[in-house]
Amino acid sequence: MMNRSMRHRHVRATMVAAVTGLVAIATLLSGAALAGTAPQRTPVQASSVNPPSLPATGRMIQRFTAANMLGSFHGSQTDAVSVAKAYDVMSATAGQFKGYLPAMRAANPRLIMLVYMNGSLSEHSQVNAYPATWYLHSSSGEKITSVVYGNYLMDPANAGWIATRTQLCAQLIKAGGFDGCFVDMLGIAPLSPGYLTALPVDPATHAIYSKAAYTKATAKLGAAVATAVAPRFVLGNGVSSGTRYFDPAAPSSQLLVGMSGGSGEAWLKAPGASAASYPAINIWQQNINALVDAGIHGHSVAAITKTWGAGTAAQVNAWHVFALASFLLGTNGHSYFSFAPANTQAGIVYDTPWEHANVGQPTGAYTKNANGSYQRLFTTGEAIVNPTTTTVTVKLPGAMCDLGHVSRTSIILGPHGAGVLTDC
Repeated sequence: MMNRSMRHRHVRATMVAAVTGLVAIATLLSGAALAGTAPQRTPVQASSVNPPSLPATGRMIQRFTAANMLGSFHGSQTDAVSVAKAYDVMSATAGQFKGYLPAMRAANPRLIMLVYMNGSLSEHSQVNAYPATWYLHSSSGEKITSVVYGNYLMDPANAGWIATRTQLCAQLIKAGGFDGCFVDMLGIAPLSPGYLTALPVDPATHAIYSKAAYTKATAKLGAAVATAVAPRFVLGNGVSSGTRYFDPAAPSSQLLVGMSGGSGEAWLKAPGASAASYPAINIWQQNINALVDAGIHGHSVAAITKTWGAGTAAQVNAWHVFALASFLLGTNGHSYFSFAPANTQAGIVYDTPWEHANVGQPTGAYTKNANGSYQRLFTTGEAIVNPTTTTVTVKLPGAMCDLGHVSRTSIILGPHGAGVLTDC
């Protein structure tokens, strides 16, 4: 859990060489539908108040980083400024960048800085800080904590607890000069196997909290925070993945309704899964369609792909291109991309020329080719993904340059190969 930039740019050819099945292109494509219509999400009205949307930059590859995952930032003001220049939206803990924030804002006036806060759990030292009824309990009556951090699980539907979250967000914004809040631990993540010491009982039903009820309650909590601090921004963490987004029983898409957007830190893959593994085509497409659906509804998703499991440098680089090209298939310019190759500072505040490729604006939605690959055409670029287990060849409409600035008229993509091309 999350506790702790238009022309085409040159990218080192060596990086591309390290990527297996890469070199890409993306062709005029078609959107979330083509290979089928994007799944319809269950409409959930978490709030009747429309929160302020994150401002679009005009670029298709908008950048986000959850710097709060670092715990602490180790570096100088110069280092912090470099980070600020690379991103559009960042989340950080209250004191993480110390006195560097003014310099960071001066270097990137458009940077949106969100302050981290936990939406569903109180600190491990707050065992008796709130009324007993605000805490969630196990079927045996015990207070419940997170296994790793020892934080106490609170009732997201309790009005008193919700009030503490709205107050905390407002206080943190004022004290640190932030643009809004990043509310962590929304959705069903806390109910994941092994995360808590026990499953919580829903005070309203006296039965184990259902995923549907818990997701709805956390969506309303996030919306309440957003309403209280408007016109500040509120991004909620809990979207997770395309599978969770379209979950028929407890769709995480509802988290987007009452907030400025939501982050999904398991987009395309589980963080700890091997970089040698890839999602099945239907699961992969759900992640793309989640971005399409969010864009249609005017919402923003911060799509985070982590390669924190086993994998060689070549495999991680291949995943980087796969994730970036997949993102370009789905985004309409409202969502944000984040690739975190390692659970380190260098891996979380990670920037390469690839993220600054200028593909221009989409000319249509993504489409599926006869060979099983998917592409999308932009005014000055293309993105293509081969989610299959066979090698495919795609002919380009003309000479285009890959991420290594190599001019190509066609491209060969191995299994799970992908690429992003721009006008040379």
